[in-house]
Amino acid sequence: MSVGKFKYAGTNSKGVVKLRRSTNQTLEEVEKFLTEKQIGYDIKRGATCVDIVFLDNTYQYFWTTGRWGAYENNHGNSKFRFPQQHYHSESIEHLYDTFLEPKLSEPVVEPRVSSFKSVWQPKEKV
Repeated sequence: MSVGKFKYAGTNSKGVVKLRRSTNQTLEEVEKFLTEKQIGYDIKRGATCVDIVFLDNTYQYFWTTGRWGAYENNHGNSKFRFPQQHYHSESIEHLYDTFLEPKLSEPVVEPRVSSFKSVWQPKEKV
């Protein structure tokens, strides 16, 4: 499968040129790859993106252009912020090989444990 060349896609409000490249992949190819790797995903057809769940993190991947970003979950709750930064990949395979697979060998970070021995409580009046 060949990846398309970068093409001019306009200029943003700050005068920076935007470039776009097609992955030449279909949704079916992306689904097949994620299913083979046993990676959870949720399809957003209207946005032409897939939410990929990998190692308790969620990533947004646009199969038409290869752009992807990580949802922000800084507060430990289930409400995610959309990715502020997006990156380019040539295909779903490229994304997996260069970013997701190396995360499998990273050490697991344990949650921070409180070092307090007891909880302060007010003294009772005598």
